[in-house]
Amino acid sequence: MGCAFPAGRRRTLYWSPDSPQVLELNWYPEDSEHFRAPYRHGDALERLAFDCKDADAAYRELVARDAKPALPPFTEGGSRLAFVQDPDGLRIELGSRAPADAQR
Repeated sequence: MGCAFPAGRRRTLYWSPDSPQVLELNWYPEDSEHFRAPYRHGDALERLAFDCKDADAAYRELVARDAKPALPPFTEGGSRLAFVQDPDGLRIELGSRAPADAQR
């Protein structure tokens, strides 16, 4: 899944060859629209993201289980994305491939 990076953004990916999970760490400069407050040790977690078979279905299921809706499903490039919030307000990103007809 590709995306355009904001100017100055830094991204690091970590993964194990024996696992499909990927840990993505992002850093944004102070003049970025994504920069919300000065970085302090331990409080810079922006969101958790999960690849899903169907982001729309995962969003509906989580909202039905009382997750707080943050952003309903939408298509961006070749991805289908949605966001919910956990009880502490942390955003949870749900992503899947967009249907072929939505990628045009």
